[in-house]
Amino acid sequence: MIRSSTPLALSATLALCLCACNGDDDGTSGGGTDSTTGGSTTEASTSGSTGSTSTTNGTTAATTDASTSTTTDGSGTTTDATTGTTTGGGMVEAFRVTELYVREPHFYGDVMLIGCSDVTDLEVFGLKGVNPSFNEAMSTDMDDAMGSGTPDGVIDLSFVMLFDPLDQAGGGSYDFQRADCVVPPSMTVCSPADGATVSTFDYTSMADATCLEPDPAHLTNMYTPKPNTVSGACFASSSAALVLELGDIQLPLTDAEVAATYDADPADNFAPGLIKGFVSETDAQNTMLPPDIQDATGATVLADLLPGSPSNCANHDDRDDNNGTSGWWFYVDFVAERVPWTP
Repeated sequence: MIRSSTPLALSATLALCLCACNGDDDGTSGGGTDSTTGGSTTEASTSGSTGSTSTTNGTTAATTDASTSTTTDGSGTTTDATTGTTTGGGMVEAFRVTELYVREPHFYGDVMLIGCSDVTDLEVFGLKGVNPSFNEAMSTDMDDAMGSGTPDGVIDLSFVMLFDPLDQAGGGSYDFQRADCVVPPSMTVCSPADGATVSTFDYTSMADATCLEPDPAHLTNMYTPKPNTVSGACFASSSAALVLELGDIQLPLTDAEVAATYDADPADNFAPGLIKGFVSETDAQNTMLPPDIQDATGATVLADLLPGSPSNCANHDDRDDNNGTSGWWFYVDFVAERVPWTP
């Protein structure tokens, strides 16, 4: 099932509380904090990636039938609703992202009655900004795949990391992709979303190390909280292209890295987690916003919402450099938990 609509709460928020971004701001941040992830966002710009991204019909390249698969020596392997199987006979372990917070850069828009404001963590007049809307969509079922506003039994926004299996003593590879996960979240079972973009990462597990931390040169001092530092028993990924499919808004990250701390061995949760990636000015200018947000805000492309873009209302500049390419380094905090997976 392709869940193509913008998360309902986010679409309504931007449509109701933002108008054409033509004002100015005092350079202060809306702030929002998260005691669980303590994360921050960073600025992103585009450059070449060493990883791979592909679109599938709902299964990753490594995933086979839900009941059996063939190992390299020809033996059969059975699975159940908790695990999948790969073509190599390994067991798929799935972790669903349950919380996600963009911390750098922040998003700015012209809010009705308030003026140019940081809408990243905005909650005012019963309306929700970017992070509150995304997290509501990751925990509720308020919309169907057609965007009709009718619940369909599937959580509105879900990302999963698929390991084959998770190796906390060594490493391997995993896929990051959208998924369809049934409600309620506390009893969910996830499966591939049709047409999901699959990003594949290599990873290395470490027993006691700093797996990923924000670069101070990418951070804006006025934004709090700062991005997570992932350390302890954790995994660090290779660099790859990663498209975060946030409803109709696709955030195209290049040179993306993902890391998270294990809560135990074997892990049931990843916390804290951090995604780092770059969005170039060119990609931000080419990333179209959904028509309803365009109509309500006057913002046509992603760049219109990012400080430093000539079309953004903020009076400060969040842009960074990535090997000579101008754009924004994004830092996104996350928490993930183990979930049953049905290929």
